[in-house]
Amino acid sequence: MKHLLRKGWPSLREKFKKSPVFLFLDYDGTLAPIVRNPDLAVLSPSRRKQLKQTALTKKIRIALVSGRSISTLKKLAGVRGILYAGNHGLEREENGSRRVHPAAQKSRKLLQRIKPRLQAAFRKLSGIFVEDKDLTLTVHYRRASLATARGAKKVFWNTLGAELKRKQIRVTEGKKVWEIRPPVAWGKGNMVVSILKRAARNSNDILPVYIGDDATDEDAFRALGRKGVTVKVGEKTRKSRAAYYLKSTGEVFQFLKRLSLLKGGGKND
Repeated sequence: MKHLLRKGWPSLREKFKKSPVFLFLDYDGTLAPIVRNPDLAVLSPSRRKQLKQTALTKKIRIALVSGRSISTLKKLAGVRGILYAGNHGLEREENGSRRVHPAAQKSRKLLQRIKPRLQAAFRKLSGIFVEDKDLTLTVHYRRASLATARGAKKVFWNTLGAELKRKQIRVTEGKKVWEIRPPVAWGKGNMVVSILKRAARNSNDILPVYIGDDATDEDAFRALGRKGVTVKVGEKTRKSRAAYYLKSTGEVFQFLKRLSLLKGGGKND
């Protein structure tokens, strides 16, 4: 695993310069730092400006691929004219047209029945809360103590026992979250492949670049493999399938600025 801006850039520079680039960006932990209150993970004015400038640069397309719902993602990012893929790829929106995975549509009512049960189960556990993302549910425990989080995990699995046994739902884990999804093997990797297939109709030499920080992004790293540039946000590690890494959200924006300038995106203020 190489640092993208230091050891990776010299060998990738010509590739970035010659090929149309499709940037796939996670949001939390990639564009915005992870915070205790998810509603506060907004982009600063300077970072929003850089993201907009990169999106407007010729031969660069951007897709935000997040566990967030599209409606929340659009409010937090605040950038028009890019592709939004929410709920780990279960929904996507481009140019005002939104598509939702059939399995997610089918599971909506079940998740709405599960939600109040989870809220009741966690009512007395401080620092645990349930986020309704329409197509999925997320239980956050970042604000909880270690002891409370351990107890909450048992409560979580016990509460969902019947649905799990009947394979009506799928559960995944992220950074301080448990996520309840429709029972379909569809994630960020599937969405990225689907988007690239559509994009390839207009250009065969697209260079995909995926940047993410969480376990759910490994699905996309795996799907792209050597066909693209895969970048883990965080410290260098052997546990990731990414070929490159950036240490922080700040370095992600340094890369966006450098790429935009390379592709003729003008100077930054």
